[in-house]
Amino acid sequence: MSLHQWFYPPQFKQETQTRLARNLYLILTSVFSFEVVFGLLIFAIFPNNPLPALGFLGIAMLFTIGCYILMQRGNLNLASLIFCFLLGLTTLGASIRSNGGDSLTIQTYSIVIMIAGLLLSTRYSLFFAVMGILSVIGIHLAENSEIITITRIEYPALLKVAISSFVFLMTSILLATVSRTTSLALQRAKQNETALEEANNELKAIQANLEQRIEHRTAQLQASVEISQTISNLLDSDQLGQRVIQKLVSLFPFEFATIYMVDTSEKWAILSYTNQTHPQTPVSETQQIDLTKPNSVADAIRTRKTKVTTPSSLNLAHLAPQIHVEITLPLLSRGKPLGAIQLQSTHPQTISQREILTLESVANQIATAFETARLFNESQQQLREINRLNQFYLQTTWQALLTQDVPAYHLSRGTVAESPHPNETALAIAQNERKIHIEHDNMGNATLIAPIMFQDQVLGAIELVSTQRIWTNDEIVLIEAILNQTALSLENTRLILETQTRAEQEKMISDISSRVRETLDLETILQTSVQEMQKKLKLSEVEIRLLPPTLHDTAELHFSPSDSGA
Repeated sequence: MSLHQWFYPPQFKQETQTRLARNLYLILTSVFSFEVVFGLLIFAIFPNNPLPALGFLGIAMLFTIGCYILMQRGNLNLASLIFCFLLGLTTLGASIRSNGGDSLTIQTYSIVIMIAGLLLSTRYSLFFAVMGILSVIGIHLAENSEIITITRIEYPALLKVAISSFVFLMTSILLATVSRTTSLALQRAKQNETALEEANNELKAIQANLEQRIEHRTAQLQASVEISQTISNLLDSDQLGQRVIQKLVSLFPFEFATIYMVDTSEKWAILSYTNQTHPQTPVSETQQIDLTKPNSVADAIRTRKTKVTTPSSLNLAHLAPQIHVEITLPLLSRGKPLGAIQLQSTHPQTISQREILTLESVANQIATAFETARLFNESQQQLREINRLNQFYLQTTWQALLTQDVPAYHLSRGTVAESPHPNETALAIAQNERKIHIEHDNMGNATLIAPIMFQDQVLGAIELVSTQRIWTNDEIVLIEAILNQTALSLENTRLILETQTRAEQEKMISDISSRVRETLDLETILQTSVQEMQKKLKLSEVEIRLLPPTLHDTAELHFSPSDSGA
């Protein structure tokens, strides 16, 4: 600590400590100043014997300086407590030494009480007050009971003035200190109240902004979830595109939404879905965008990054005057661009990075939905092609089988007999309606005609006739189940017959091949082939010939010795 700092109150990090140091500094310097003035006047006050007063004053000044040093070292409470005790003991000791309870110095004890309350606390102020009361009572009792002898002296007029001046000055200083401390406390309280109010207002603003952001973020997440739920079950591309457009403009702050899909050549982006009667971009009038030319849609697809365009951006020739914000999101599926979504708003707004991330997440979900719909449509198309080929195969094979003389069977009164003339009308009804047909005639007969079907191929029909009968649903279900099993058995039988036929053909081919391979003679091979085919196929005549090579074949087979490199 420099010498200059010793003459000023110390500073502390805590405001209360600094304020206490200033008060203690003011009191100590005031008391020390009074002690210096009293030392100058002591020879005038005690002209006959000034030495005792000088000794008492010297001790008091040393104590004051000691408390000042403690204060400068930061021991504020200790310095305040020691100073109050010494000042109180000095006052009471001077009273006992001269005039007792009638001493003028006893009046200065009130200064000790006020100093204790100002520097220490209210408890210390009450403590010194109680100690002063008990001391005055003790002095009076001891004096009246003659326990101690108190000298009665007449104070010089100058001493009375000095003591009264000390009391008045210290009282005014203490009151000014209390007033200033109170004023500072009130001022600081007002400042704290203002700061607290400002902090509360700022906190309310932050809370309102946070609530608004949370609400906005929640709305965006809900919109994302709703779009995901909406498109998760849509497998038709056209229906998916229209529903996505509707959800985008209803759940996000955009008035226009357009979806462009990349064509098979990957050179053009085709306008596929939009809610705009008149698109807001001139390039949309051609319904396609060249991906090799600079454009927000082409840039988003090429770079696979979101492109945000505002009136403050550059190169805005493609924006209509009423459009203030345009955001173009690429539709990516497994890193491959399928197209782009272009959102436009006629109201000025700021698109945050969090909102862009939400829109990109929605765009990824939409791209996945479009890819799923495409794969589903392709699989459905392949399945339809497989079913068509299967139906064609079944139809061809069964037609080949049914072109043979397949009999019909008739059951009547427990007897099964072959019917040479099947009911063509029943077959036509089964072929046309492909479901159970029930009719009633005037004789009360109930006729049920049901097709025998296997994979949408009508194999035949069954006709059931009963008198005075109403066919129930359970009976119809039972008939359908039986006919399904019948059709399955017929198909299994056909497959077995086809397998047997193929096996016979393979055996015949194997037998002929083995017979032919038994010799290397050309004529024998030809004769064996003719004989085996005539026998296996039961043919009346078989003729086999070998054609002579043509001039063209001879030219191709011509070999020259020079070609061998000889």
